[in-house]
Amino acid sequence: MSDQDYDREHEHQDWLTESESHDSQEDNPKSNGYRSDGERVNSLLPASEMLPERIYLLPIHNRPFFPAQVQPLVINRERWEETMRRVNNTPHHTIGVAFVGEHGVESLDHEVFPEIGTAVKVHKLKGEDQQIQFIAQGLQRFKIQRWLSKEPPYLVEVTYPKEPVNAEDEETRAYAMAIINGIKELLPINPLYGEELKHYLNRFSPHQPGPLTDFAAAITSAKG
Repeated sequence: MSDQDYDREHEHQDWLTESESHDSQEDNPKSNGYRSDGERVNSLLPASEMLPERIYLLPIHNRPFFPAQVQPLVINRERWEETMRRVNNTPHHTIGVAFVGEHGVESLDHEVFPEIGTAVKVHKLKGEDQQIQFIAQGLQRFKIQRWLSKEPPYLVEVTYPKEPVNAEDEETRAYAMAIINGIKELLPINPLYGEELKHYLNRFSPHQPGPLTDFAAAITSAKG
């Protein structure tokens, strides 16, 4: 998920250094408040209870990112540094990622973003030379309702669709078991699948059909 290479003498950014400690502080209810776009002003709820109504967006190019995933992302520093600085100044440290396919930097504008994307929690944010790296923890799908900024930093107003499948339905359970059995067959092929499965089970029940389907799709080799 990189853009054009970018070469410059870059002064060390305090916000990137400070961001490395936010994982241990983000659930502190004593934090100061925040604006409607998430920037600091006056917060009443701990970050762990928030799914923000307004989020900044990043495009991803290789494959869709699913709510069941946890993985590192690398982005171009010049193009996305201001976006990540603003995300780092929110109480929730949440950003939206959306699959834009093969669209490059030159053709990228708000019209190529799909309506549906995944809200992810940003962990371990670091800047290195021309890149910014972070761990993205998938949270939930969002649907764009309104564009608040159609140029970077992209900012949108979103809603979070509810799970459309009844997990208690017998047919749904049967499909879930079939998916689980299919995943078990894949584990010997790639040991990394076992590690991803462990992360998945730490966050979800194997009987949750939505996340289970996302996880199965995420470990396939198919492109978006």
